[in-house]
Amino acid sequence: MRRIVTISFTPLDAGGGVPKFNRDLHAAFPDRECVHFSWWDFPWAMEMDGMPEWEKARTLNHYLVQTRKVTRDDVVIADGFWAEGLEHLPLAVSHSHGIWGHVTKDDVDKGVKPENPVHHAVQIEFRRRWISQRKHITAVSDFIAEQMRLQWGFEVERVINNGVDTDVFTPYGRLLSTWFNDPLIIHGVNDRGNLNKGWDHIEFLKKKIPSCHILSLDEAHSLVEQREGASRTKAEVLALADIVVHPSGFEGNSMFVAEALACGVPVVGYDVGFLWSVRDREIGYVIPRTNRSPEATATAVQHVLNDALPEMGERCRELAVRSLSIERFRGEWRRYVEGIIDAA
Repeated sequence: MRRIVTISFTPLDAGGGVPKFNRDLHAAFPDRECVHFSWWDFPWAMEMDGMPEWEKARTLNHYLVQTRKVTRDDVVIADGFWAEGLEHLPLAVSHSHGIWGHVTKDDVDKGVKPENPVHHAVQIEFRRRWISQRKHITAVSDFIAEQMRLQWGFEVERVINNGVDTDVFTPYGRLLSTWFNDPLIIHGVNDRGNLNKGWDHIEFLKKKIPSCHILSLDEAHSLVEQREGASRTKAEVLALADIVVHPSGFEGNSMFVAEALACGVPVVGYDVGFLWSVRDREIGYVIPRTNRSPEATATAVQHVLNDALPEMGERCRELAVRSLSIERFRGEWRRYVEGIIDAA
């Protein structure tokens, strides 16, 4: 039976969205051998750390092919240009978790330059070659697929949203604590000072709505455990939130948003990632990215606080179970892989 091979910059046990995606993908194929390769799995990685990332991808894959650690019989699912050099493999897939330059079509039309422009240009050039050779390409959300189409005319083969364990992330954690007398707002900006993630929005929100507890999930988790004197999971603490705020200006498909929806927590964010697909649903407040500002975020939070939060939370939970469950993720990936194997 064909192996499932994943390739990315980071190891399988690292933090972050791509390693979690790879772990979830492996779990979708319990009947197959699953293998992961990353740049940091090999002893020469430290000596070559100054090499550009796309050169690292090319070097790693050349090594994997030459040593037959990856073969034509494998289903290879690589993160973006980490599929570089695998064009000869019939079952190689480039999975687009995002667009590195963090620019939308609206940005481009306004003359906004991409972040890390060389890296951005290499990603585009790789995808152009990959698609011209009719290779398999997938995307993590409709938002990413649409941006690739609008900006460069790339058509992806399949969109498969990330998955969240809706048996772990549930609304029931709300019952565990009653000490929050004022609204609890949990935000998804762990990287203080990161304006693309929206740190300025969080700082403004704290000044604008001082009556609310406005905390990161890590901060809220620590505070709940301290005050209750008991161990709580982060999923249980996330479910305590009245609102989740995720003011990122560019997301492929945020797991934090998916987890909040599964917990039945209304979300305030911008129409990027998964929220782009559900921007007309009453699951909180999805703001057009073209209107992005700390003031817009604060206004949206105040609007949601005045709304019927329990009913809104029920809609969030229903949406997550229907569209973002880990079972759906696993099933879609199994069907996709079986389809490309049958067509090979």
